[in-house]
Amino acid sequence: MKNKYILIITILIIVAGAGFYAWRDLNKLPPPLIQGAPLDSENSSNLGQISEKMPDLDRDFYFKDSLPSDVKEIYISKINTTIDEIKENADFIDNWLVLGVYLKAIGDYSAAEDMWQYAGVLRPLNSTSFANLGNLYTYELKDYQKAEVNFKKALANDPSKIYIYTNFYELYKYGMKDDAKAKAILEEGIASNPDTSDDLKSLFSMPIQGVPLD
Repeated sequence: MKNKYILIITILIIVAGAGFYAWRDLNKLPPPLIQGAPLDSENSSNLGQISEKMPDLDRDFYFKDSLPSDVKEIYISKINTTIDEIKENADFIDNWLVLGVYLKAIGDYSAAEDMWQYAGVLRPLNSTSFANLGNLYTYELKDYQKAEVNFKKALANDPSKIYIYTNFYELYKYGMKDDAKAKAILEEGIASNPDTSDDLKSLFSMPIQGVPLD
């Protein structure tokens, strides 16, 4: 019983955190693209073929077998509520970001990918959706080339987010096993954020010791 409550509390913390980062990004984002309008070349040139069509929200979502039934019910409720809100206002990026968080948590990585990609279509200058995709490609889907592209886009949109440099570093060091690029991304983060990059400076002087990603 204790473990169940810990898991539920953890879910709520994750969701609250996702909402915070989405809200913080929204304060500086440009107006949304008009539905169906083409992306400009700067925002679309290095992201591959991403559909501008709104993802199917009536699809069946995959739930990983290890998810406890009571936790699954919590997610079903939150997913359905978020989808209803999106159908009322599909332009509100927070809901796309949080829906992706829910879908990643239940194990439907393909659906999470769709939601975050579409968030990037709605707000091509946000950083959170691209950072989320970078993490998804790094840790779950193991597509390191796509992870690199999305981390670069996230940092181009907001070079002040230290956690993105940290995740990018882990991609290079443990996923791609490229120490030179891992060092370079730390140097970039430190140079861009001289007053807030103590965590990056620690990694630079004493690299993370951990298990490789693959």
